[in-house]
Amino acid sequence: MKLQITILLLILTFSSCKEKDRKKSKTEKNKTDLKVENIIEQSNLKTEFEFSVVEIDSLKLNGFLKKKEYSLMSTCGGGLDGFYFKNKLVFINAIYKGESGFIKQELYLKGIEFSKIIYQEHFPEDEKYLKKYPLEKFKYDENKLTFSDTIYKIELGENTRFKKISNGKVISTKIDNELINKLINCGNIMRKELETDIE
Repeated sequence: MKLQITILLLILTFSSCKEKDRKKSKTEKNKTDLKVENIIEQSNLKTEFEFSVVEIDSLKLNGFLKKKEYSLMSTCGGGLDGFYFKNKLVFINAIYKGESGFIKQELYLKGIEFSKIIYQEHFPEDEKYLKKYPLEKFKYDENKLTFSDTIYKIELGENTRFKKISNGKVISTKIDNELINKLINCGNIMRKELETDIE
């Protein structure tokens, strides 16, 4: 009898927890939907609208941005996609894939200016591999190859913020103006490429 009561209590507790989780996730979804609706409503009131990075991510996540694939390869970005809200470019995504690595760029626009850039380099560490496994002694094994993964997160504006991240750790916050200028120039090239490619 005691065992049956214990089992019954466990079932009731488990059901109660599941119901709470269900209600919680439904509430969170409603909050997200409401936030997106507010963003869209605000943009309807303005002839010129500017979105924050968080708002662009929210619109993209909820399917409110129209994706346009560039029909050619971008001269500095590789495979190129533009994301539009009411025919206005708000986000650029580009990836240049090599044989065993890639370079990825994500650029957020606020009006006509770039507000944030995420730049990722993912390449094989050939020198490290060859030091450990010289080809004179070992047969090449790509499964033993390691990759360097460096991500740059750059917030542009009056107070520019710069983070260089490797293997999940911030390794530098020193602003690299040369890299920033290179990425902005590339962003402007990609923007023009998308403009000329619009149907």
